[in-house]
Formats: sequence, C-alpha cells, structure tokens
Amino acid sequence: MASKRSGDLLGKDLSSFFKNAVSALEDVSGQVLRSGQAGKASLDVQLLKRQRAKALARLGEVLLDEHDRGVALPAAADDLIADVKVLDVQLQEAKVEADKLWNAGDAASKDAAGSTSRARVSDDDDDDDDA
Repeated sequence: MASKRSGDLLGKDLSSFFKNAVSALEDVSGQVLRSGQAGKASLDVQLLKRQRAKALARLGEVLLDEHDRGVALPAAADDLIADVKVLDVQLQEAKVEADKLWNAGDAASKDAAGSTSRARVSDDDDDDDDA
C-alpha cells in the first residue's frame, strides 16, 4: 500500500509540475508575442518617419523649383530658401575640391605606378533617393 500511495503522490506531483510548466510556457509565449508585436510596431513607426522625411524633402524640392520659376511663395519660406541656396553653393565648392584632390591623387598614382591604382565613384545627387 505504501508504494501505491507514493505512486499516487508522484503522479500528482508530476501532474502539478506539468500544469505549472505549461502555464509558465503560455505566459512566456504571450510575452514573446507581445514583444514581437511591439518591436514590429516600433519598426513601422521608424519606417513611416523615414517616408515622411522623404516626402517633406520632395515637397521642399518642388517648392524650390516653383520659387526658381518665379512663383510667389509665403514669406516664411524666404529664409529657408536662402539657407538652401547657400548650402547648394557650399556643396558645389566641396565637390570641386574633392574632384581636385581625387585628380591629384590619380596623377600621383600614375607617376608612381604608371597607371591609376583605383577608380573614383562620383556622387552626382541623382542616387540619393532611397525610396
């Protein structure tokens, strides 16, 4: 009889253990699911922010083009347009300087090795759309 009681107790203990384990796994599974959903939602927010920033950049380009064609824009845009024009000049100057440095490096490589040692890839602003 003692062995039957210990067998019953062992069975009850195992049953209780498995019930607790299943419950704990269900809790963990729920937490993992919620974490995954929260992570996806956060990624969605970042993607939408990036898309919004690109849309605002395109809007700015359209407004700048309209300004260049003589279309009157709100006075609030004047300072922003002036900032963009200054940046455009600085960008062009930086490109010229970079080209000079690349060409000087290519000429030095030709003198030293008889041919250019590496090709330079130009940044032409046309590949900046990551859409």
